[in-house]
Amino acid sequence: MDKENLLVKGLSELGLTITEEQIEKFDKYYEMLIETNKFMNLTSITEYDEVIIKLFFR
Repeated sequence: MDKENLLVKGLSELGLTITEEQIEKFDKYYEMLIETNKFMNLTSITEYDEVIIKLFFR
């Protein structure tokens, strides 16, 4: 399953929808999280699918 489908499917299971613009913003947030995490220990979770599942859907 590609990354956008995982996000859309997870939100759908919660009864929510997401626009293409919101997906792009989430991707930008993910990129910023990973870049900042390189010099500031924010999270040990860095794989895209794990970020979606463990940081946003739990």
